[in-house]
Amino acid sequence: MVKHFLAAILLISVVSVANAGIEAWNCHDDGDGGINMQPPVMTDDERDPLYPTVPSYKLSMTGVQNFDTAHVLGNFTVDGDPIVWIMEEVNNNTNFAWTGYVFDVFMSETFTFTGVTAPLGWDYIILPPTYGHLFPHSTNTFGYRGTVVFSGGDAIAVGDSGSFGVKVKFDGSVAFCTEQAAIPEPATMALLGLGALGFIRRK
Repeated sequence: MVKHFLAAILLISVVSVANAGIEAWNCHDDGDGGINMQPPVMTDDERDPLYPTVPSYKLSMTGVQNFDTAHVLGNFTVDGDPIVWIMEEVNNNTNFAWTGYVFDVFMSETFTFTGVTAPLGWDYIILPPTYGHLFPHSTNTFGYRGTVVFSGGDAIAVGDSGSFGVKVKFDGSVAFCTEQAAIPEPATMALLGLGALGFIRRK
């Protein structure tokens, strides 16, 4: 049985239909077992101070991430250019402590990151979206990919959790996918490397 990694709350900021923002949405795991989601809940969110006239929403969901790399799929039908918080309270149910976390966002239309939430004491680096990236599990869908790499704080031990979140602003109706992977602490990474070296030598 593969290891578990509770990828919990995915929050996406979204404004109400009355504000001509997101008119319909769908969000689910991709079925490969990486993340097994519970039904998400959509709520309104406060306006982004950078874009006070832009609709803003929050999509909340919980799930269990069983292995790296895990994916969440979704789409939004919109009237306008809303802002979305994608925030996760992630419980470490793997067999190693995390000293980093990589959060990729794929969208079929152009988007920008307007905010990030990291675990207490952690830092992050934003790699702005660029075009020409193949969607995970697709052979012909290309779009934009942006990445946030979290690191630097106290390690998230097995059984503990951390909050990872990104706020995105996008133009028009989109299909999206997140790709998520935890980074082991250096000592664990070294042991994994030694194991791989031993396997190569046996081969």
